Amino acid sequence: MACAVAHFSAADETRGAIQILRDPMAGYEYQAVCRLCDEPECVAACMAAALTRDPETGNIVFDRDRCVGCWMCVSVCPHNAIVPDRRRGKAVHCDRCEGRDKPACVAACATGAIAFVEIEQEAGAKR
Repeated sequence: MACAVAHFSAADETRGAIQILRDPMAGYEYQAVCRLCDEPECVAACMAAALTRDPETGNIVFDRDRCVGCWMCVSVCPHNAIVPDRRRGKAVHCDRCEGRDKPACVAACATGAIAFVEIEQEAGAKR
């Protein structure tokens, strides 16, 4: 919800970039978030080059203006980390609330259960 409010000024959980998925058989919920794949299928599948990988940080960068709403990225992401925004006909991908001290989901989590930390990768890139 915090993501939708921060990015779209709408208290509508269907508009946020992070989905909460439920596995009723296993009895738990989890966040579908970008796992920064080594070979991101979403970037390869994006015909409009709206998804790219930042060579310095390793982050997947989404340019909403370039998105044509083909949903190929949604289809190929193995982690369900890209969400279709059917209202706008564009994909939604977590931008980690770039420009803020911390992502909106982290700031809104009253229990502190969500944290955002950068980890060093073998090649020295931060993720």
